[in-house]
Amino acid sequence: MAFQGTRSSGCLVLVVIAALLAGPAAAQNLVRNGTFDFGVEHWNDDGDTVAFVQRPGDGSTLPGGSGPGALEVRYSLWNGTIGGPWQDIQGVVGGMEYEVAASYFYPGNPDNVADRVVVVVSWLSEFGTPVASQPLGAFPPVQASWTRLEATAIAPGSAARARLTLGVGNPAIPGETRPGIAYFDDVVFAEAGASIAVQELFVPVAASRAGMHGTYWTSDLWVVNLHEVPVTLHAAVLHSGTDNSAGVANPTALGTLGPGEFLEFADVLGTLNEHVTGGLFLRATAQAAGLPPDLILVTSRNATPNPGGQGGYGQGLLGVEAGKLARTLACGVFENVDQRTNVGVLNTSGSNLAVAITVRNENNQVVGEATWNLKPYEHRMRNVSTVAGTPVNGGVVVFRRTSPQGSFQAFVSIVDNHTGDSVYVPAR
Repeated sequence: MAFQGTRSSGCLVLVVIAALLAGPAAAQNLVRNGTFDFGVEHWNDDGDTVAFVQRPGDGSTLPGGSGPGALEVRYSLWNGTIGGPWQDIQGVVGGMEYEVAASYFYPGNPDNVADRVVVVVSWLSEFGTPVASQPLGAFPPVQASWTRLEATAIAPGSAARARLTLGVGNPAIPGETRPGIAYFDDVVFAEAGASIAVQELFVPVAASRAGMHGTYWTSDLWVVNLHEVPVTLHAAVLHSGTDNSAGVANPTALGTLGPGEFLEFADVLGTLNEHVTGGLFLRATAQAAGLPPDLILVTSRNATPNPGGQGGYGQGLLGVEAGKLARTLACGVFENVDQRTNVGVLNTSGSNLAVAITVRNENNQVVGEATWNLKPYEHRMRNVSTVAGTPVNGGVVVFRRTSPQGSFQAFVSIVDNHTGDSVYVPAR
């Protein structure tokens, strides 16, 4: 992502700390992989002008730093702009004050032409349109020494998420070929002063009810606390044909996981006295500051008893975040005497959502189309025959958001008609 110069709007209070006070902000850090200890996952770029790699042997040497592991950014555009990898922060609240921080190292050598090191906060609306852009940085950068950038920023009233860019700026130099280079570590974006950490997840399909061909589906929830502080888990069932906003706003307590504890919530929908097929919303909270975005890891097992004896058949799926893609695809559609396929969409937003569904067979022929209009947080799952009117012996389902807003998770579930064994395939 490239930015013109250093224009900004909104409220940003900048503090540059040259050598000390590099500890992370006290509130929950909403940045995923801000320490670069294990790679560069969760960071993105927009083209050939930006390159970034992990430097496993390097990292901030400032007090409170995370140690080895840093991100090296190279920017190869020489027109006075800024470019670098970016990450979107979801769930921003308009009017809220946020802490923004990062450590950087500027390798001052003849092969580095950068004249700026900048962290840019771009505020975006719920529709993804830009609201404001606010940079904090060093002009010129401190050379050959780890340096901490820290600031507070107030989200504009219409902001729904923030895009954080770790930028390097190059001067306008005709014919230049040397990149601008900087290393980054210990990146923070956190609600100022917050002392409660929160993680919200969705299980796209769960059940506690009878199905076809003698099956009876239940969902067991397996949850592990990733931290050394207690985590409390709440849940809400997301029904079909219903606006589930009230349930999401006031989920039911399931229990508290002790430090590092694993818990199984058997037949979780039955525990909530909900004997339906639907989605599941989960909210994990911890009364602690300084935690990362992920508090728990969640796996669900949807299973039915073995009709021929002990045990059962089922499928596993992970608890996931709200989907953000406008188009996804699930591979594996079979609708015949031996197998059946269910198609599902979970609206993971508080907005009305329209999703166009296209079924293509093994020859890439369109055999069915439909548009589903879902209410906020609504779950819907139907047999593929309601969309495709002919047998399908292999194929794909394409899901495409057609509404201007909303987010979703989509999937197919292929079930053996003889045993009840099933395979869950998330759309990607």
